[in-house]
Amino acid sequence: MAIDCSNCKPFHEYHLRVEMMLVSSRYRALVMFVLLAIFRTANAADLVVIQKEEIVKKGDTNLPALRFQTRLGKLLADKMNRSVRYLDLPRKRFTTALESGDGDILCGYLPEWVPGQFFWSRPFIPIVDVVISAKRAKRPLAIGELKGQRIGTLIGFVYPEIEAVFGKDFVRDDGPSTESAMRKLAAGRFDHLLTTMSALQSELRKNELGLDLHPPLIIKEIKTQCALSTHS
Repeated sequence: MAIDCSNCKPFHEYHLRVEMMLVSSRYRALVMFVLLAIFRTANAADLVVIQKEEIVKKGDTNLPALRFQTRLGKLLADKMNRSVRYLDLPRKRFTTALESGDGDILCGYLPEWVPGQFFWSRPFIPIVDVVISAKRAKRPLAIGELKGQRIGTLIGFVYPEIEAVFGKDFVRDDGPSTESAMRKLAAGRFDHLLTTMSALQSELRKNELGLDLHPPLIIKEIKTQCALSTHS
């Protein structure tokens, strides 16, 4: 018996629309999956390098590029074929960022400076701590000669060798950055500043402040490490 399908067209059209909706839905789901995978891959490709937050003077856009951690982070990322992203934080937030996985790596420090639950590289980054003194003051030949005098320091930094010698007579003048401390020294706020040889050389290369200094007094020479997040 022949089947009368004169009324089948609406059914066929409905069935076709349903199939197209299902295909469209599967297609959208596939596209969303691919986009999500690309998004996650792109995020995973970033090497997040933690740096100490610096106060940069207005109009100085070149200062961050001169920092050692910035150059080292870019070099590491290039060697790993990854992009790099910098996370500038105050020193007190280093541990939280590494332990949470918000940052991958922090270089130029020691475990006793940044305690926390993360891995450490071998020591390989040399740091020479020095006292620089303006020529308007007497040149110190030993650190003990500065006991009781105001000395330029950085906020959040500890100076165990100085504290061991001075005790309560360690008179700190804290600043937010090496640059600001150098400016205070040039302005006569204090005559002596605790810094590193690399920071001193960087300032002398820029030669913006016209500092007239004695030869630096070396306090200690150490090799620092990189802290690595366990989530990285």
